[in-house]
Amino acid sequence: MSNSNATERIRIQSSQNSNAILLECWKHADRYRHQIGCLIDGEQHIILESIEGTNNEIWPASPPLQQVYQQQIENDPVILAVGMAGKNHYSMSARICEYQSGSFLKLEMACLLKQNDPNRFLGTTYRLNPAFCCKAEDDSIQWFHADKIKKFATLEVENCARIKQNSNPPNDEIAFVPSAILEDKPTQWSYLVRIVNP
Repeated sequence: MSNSNATERIRIQSSQNSNAILLECWKHADRYRHQIGCLIDGEQHIILESIEGTNNEIWPASPPLQQVYQQQIENDPVILAVGMAGKNHYSMSARICEYQSGSFLKLEMACLLKQNDPNRFLGTTYRLNPAFCCKAEDDSIQWFHADKIKKFATLEVENCARIKQNSNPPNDEIAFVPSAILEDKPTQWSYLVRIVNP
């Protein structure tokens, strides 16, 4: 297991030479941002970039990940991260799983609540890349090339999460939030990103 430092970028990527999925983390102020992207015919495209809070926010827009580690689990590349905001403990697991016909990126977030607040926010907030057309529904997102016909990526939330899209212009933010918030054990939310083979 390797721990990151302030100047390092940590990246995991599927092994395909084309149509690969990737996730990259880098230090921003007191925490790590991350972005989700893909390689299509050897060219890198970022589709989601996390929106972070500040060190004086108890309920930041995304989990405040202050320590990041990279390792292999059953030959899959994995990023593990932990952090705190106020008294609340956050964690993230990002794993690229490969199988015969492709690969996917699975992100699992969790928060152990130590503060009770009726105005709390739990979730992971991203900025969408305006270079691509995307269609968001309650439980999935689809990305299309400029022709708005050929799909190249999909995101699916699991049954412990839902999608919340910003309805105000420019409509470039989207959040994945837990379907229920638990008081006595960690609240979890997770989602999968797949690259669609041409």
